[in-house]
Amino acid sequence: MQQRSFSIFLGIIIRSFFQFLAFGLILFEFSPSLWAQKHGNVWYFGKNAGIDFSSGSPQVLFDGVIDNFEGVASISDYNGNLLFYTDGMTIYNRTHQPMVNGTGLNGHPSSTQSGVIVPLPNNDTRYIVFTVDYAYSDGDLYYSVVDMTQAGGMGAVVTKNIFLQSNSTEKISAVRHLNHIDVWVVIHERESNEFKSYLVTSSGVSSTVKSSFAGQIINNGVQGCLKFSTDGRYLGMATYHERRVEVFNFNPGTGDVSFHSVYSFPDATYGVEFSGDSHFLYASVSYDLKQIYQINLQLKTRTLIASTGMAPGCLQMGPDGKIYVARYNRPDVVSRYLGVINNPNEEGTACNYVDESLYLGATRGSLMGLPTFIQSYFVPAITLNGTNSCLEDTVHFSANLFGNLQQNHDWVLWNFGDPLSTDNTSDILSPQHRFSAPGNYTVTFKISSAGSELEASVEVEIYPMPQTTLPDTLKLCEGGDATLFAGESGFNYLWNNGLTSPAINVSIPGKYWVRKTSEFGCLASDTANVVTIPGPEIDLPGSYTICPDSLLIVSAGNDQFEYLWNDMLTSSTRTITDPGTYFVKKTDTFGCHSEHRFSVDYFYVPDLFIGADTMLCSPEGIDLSASGFATYRWQDGTNVSVYHVDNPGIYSLVALTADQCSATDSVEVFMCCEFSMKIPNVFTPNYDGVNDTFKPVLHDAGRYKMTIANRWGAILFETNDPEEGWDGYFLNERCPAGVYFVVFDIERCTREGRFTFVKTYGSVTLLY
Repeated sequence: MQQRSFSIFLGIIIRSFFQFLAFGLILFEFSPSLWAQKHGNVWYFGKNAGIDFSSGSPQVLFDGVIDNFEGVASISDYNGNLLFYTDGMTIYNRTHQPMVNGTGLNGHPSSTQSGVIVPLPNNDTRYIVFTVDYAYSDGDLYYSVVDMTQAGGMGAVVTKNIFLQSNSTEKISAVRHLNHIDVWVVIHERESNEFKSYLVTSSGVSSTVKSSFAGQIINNGVQGCLKFSTDGRYLGMATYHERRVEVFNFNPGTGDVSFHSVYSFPDATYGVEFSGDSHFLYASVSYDLKQIYQINLQLKTRTLIASTGMAPGCLQMGPDGKIYVARYNRPDVVSRYLGVINNPNEEGTACNYVDESLYLGATRGSLMGLPTFIQSYFVPAITLNGTNSCLEDTVHFSANLFGNLQQNHDWVLWNFGDPLSTDNTSDILSPQHRFSAPGNYTVTFKISSAGSELEASVEVEIYPMPQTTLPDTLKLCEGGDATLFAGESGFNYLWNNGLTSPAINVSIPGKYWVRKTSEFGCLASDTANVVTIPGPEIDLPGSYTICPDSLLIVSAGNDQFEYLWNDMLTSSTRTITDPGTYFVKKTDTFGCHSEHRFSVDYFYVPDLFIGADTMLCSPEGIDLSASGFATYRWQDGTNVSVYHVDNPGIYSLVALTADQCSATDSVEVFMCCEFSMKIPNVFTPNYDGVNDTFKPVLHDAGRYKMTIANRWGAILFETNDPEEGWDGYFLNERCPAGVYFVVFDIERCTREGRFTFVKTYGSVTLLY
């Protein structure tokens, strides 16, 4: 039985005021405002494109005004409602109007990640907007401050373009500090292997910057994304023109960056994104190859998982746990679709990338960029595993607990949503359950730790078992057949004789079993016992051998029976002329029948070939010969294998094998004709005795004429004598060196011994 496994990423329902998340070996307790996973619910990007994840799956938005080729950022409130978004130069409020004092930021539309928005820790109204310039600038890094209490709750920029440093690449990423309150913002410098980690606390951007030197020096790799894993353990970086992706370890307590691994690619690298479980890093390779790779961080290997129809750009995880892929064609061809990696935690192509997955609208679309977020927004607390299964199977469930939930919980409780069963609940982490009836079930998982409860659910479908309809016993005449019918179409069938149709014809006694499998892999089996009644005897051999073109008369019995041959004849006797396999069905008055199969083959008859049509050119004549037969008879009655020919004519032979099968062949002998003509292409009338005249070399020619003309068509020489050549003179004067045209009118012989006129054109070069 085949089962379709899936791992469903689930949002977390907050059941009490305080929730917790563990990082490493330390358990932290914090308020709902610090567990605000909906800040990344609303995205605006590309050419007026937008999506909203508030319903659990992305819904396309049509109100965005942003039109930006690459980096963008957006932020929503605790409940997932849009606050504002930016292209790095203008901040737009939730009504899609420029925010008060929100223009003139120092980002750039062609910066890979033009900025990121960081909520000020322990403050629900202030946000810091970091911006980075593009490759062909000084690489300035700035930040501005938004106060959402201003402008009637629409927000205003109260501090703008505070300079932090120059020499930044187009890369920026952010993640929660180990204390789950503060935020690290990390950039990489140009012509260096230095990372800068800026810490944002409740006091703002710290003046103390953490520097780390790791990996290779960036020269031409200014473009390309920098991205944290959601758990903050890893940092991935694409270096566009340098065609590599580097992975680093990150310490969220200190901001230190250290080298992990590096991977080379056959084309420019642009987007990077980690799977939710941090086992894999995905990288987009553009532009010419249009590929997406999966990097296994444990094995340190890379695997091509997709070739895309348009160039893949930025990769960004969504609140649903899937990774979304920007698509475009340079210089500015918009894609109406986002690609989606549906199962990022699965290895290889099982990650299920769909190239044209999310339609953005007829007038809106993706370019290179997707929003940059604090990656901690996308940390799942729980993922559940279950299987869609058949009714008679036991379903196994498990809960993947992230952080320190695995070791630090008080109790768990599963509810399988199956009240008709006797074991509808379980208090172990990985239970199993056999459902009472087919249908769709919502299986709920609860976990309690430190007085708080988390709840998640997974949908499973239980498929019905297929039904079979075979009889216990089936009687049929020996040599006859009957139909065993196992059910309707729409299922997969496998019989013990290897057939895969819903019904089979049977003619041999014995037990027949069938396995019937539904489209969901559910399996049922059934068996029928077939017994036979003997049919009438057919007294015929198993094979015949005949000469080609002869007749074979076969009789299967007398006329008191009914007969049916394979070619639908109904007589007891039939005539056969062709080799092959034949069978006859003989039915008695009770309806029982017998079948007999026999073969008809030809005796072997060698090919008879006494030669191709030929010419008689020798006065001694020629011999025609044959071999491989028992006897020979020529057209004049001569019984020899070698026949001598002195005269032209048609000669034929009939040859017999030892089985008295015959073969014939004939040949025509013509009078000899060996016409040939060779025409020189240059001659030199310098009286040295070599090549002083121009004429052809002829054999077996009749009447003859050679005409020579100059380039203007004037005839310079004519002759009917094959032995007379042109000496290069006309009217007793030497003709100038050059190319002259020649026409031959020649009577030549044919292979039939007759003559015909042919005209041949050519040219000759006169040299001195």
